[in-house]
Amino acid sequence: MEEKREYCEEIGSTGTLVGTGIVGASLINQEFFENLREGVQHARHLGKTAYDFATGGPEGMKAARNLEEALAIVGEARENNSEARAMFEDYFLQRREFVGSLVNLYRENETISRVAERLKIQIEGTLKNFFEAGNSLKPEIMETLDDKIIELYGMNPAEARESSGRLKEFYKHIREFYDAREKNEHVVKEFCNYLADVKNESVAQNERFNELFPDVIVRVREGYETEDILHETGDKNAFGLRGNVSQKDLDRTGEKALHFERGVDNTYDSVREEMPIEPYSKPVWIDYSINPVVVGICAGLTAKGLTKLLPAFIEKQIKKTLALPFTSLAKGLGYSAKQIKKLIEKNKNLESKV
Repeated sequence: MEEKREYCEEIGSTGTLVGTGIVGASLINQEFFENLREGVQHARHLGKTAYDFATGGPEGMKAARNLEEALAIVGEARENNSEARAMFEDYFLQRREFVGSLVNLYRENETISRVAERLKIQIEGTLKNFFEAGNSLKPEIMETLDDKIIELYGMNPAEARESSGRLKEFYKHIREFYDAREKNEHVVKEFCNYLADVKNESVAQNERFNELFPDVIVRVREGYETEDILHETGDKNAFGLRGNVSQKDLDRTGEKALHFERGVDNTYDSVREEMPIEPYSKPVWIDYSINPVVVGICAGLTAKGLTKLLPAFIEKQIKKTLALPFTSLAKGLGYSAKQIKKLIEKNKNLESKV
């Protein structure tokens, strides 16, 4: 019986905290969730950059190297087969040249300094949006206090907020660029993997495949050129962190990110017309997970976990208090069930006498 009561209190207290969390989260303004969602998207790109660095580079780079190795093996086999050498000489040599250019392009650009700058700007984007999410929770009275603090640093509050808004929009362009770059890496990976795995296509088909290589290479090069511009944009402080982005620079970065995204979409469509590559699906779990219900549940479970860190006698009292709505309801339902059972039995006795 004691064990059953403990179990009910555990479930009841968790339900109270989760319910309170959901209600509280539903009262938060939408701006908080938009900023939080944007910050998590930056954090996801940050994690992917770290993973790529630890595993030998972006997925397109790894696939290009694998294709280069596969072509080297095919090249050795051709030396012993004069018929195959005559039939595939032209497209084979051209393809090997294309793949070599693609691998060299990756090798020249995927440097430690670039990866470090990529990580830094993604960290900045993550922190900026998490800061904005927290800032959106402040009561209005805090804005007056913020204005006083900004003035103490010799800045105009209106100009400071305008600068902060431009910086936030800049990091949105950064995120959009890395979204497009992720899609482009998927295209390069699928393209190279297909060529490495499929060896029985006709000469005409292989020539059409080779015609796609220049566009694939151009898109990868354009990605690095755009990334250089984005990394160099903005006024940086003594710590190398961006403090301001002019409206002119903001407009330019938006145009560059959009231009690259459209180019990636065109390359993706061109490649899919010629070969059955795996379709690209943009991760949507962030969009579904950052909402009042999920955030409220996480907040409730986190609070429940924190109570477990308290001394046992305190945690027990808190659990008992939080579980009261559920335990009271359970007792009430139990009492009602007993009364209903008594009425049923009384009716049965009356019927049997009749």
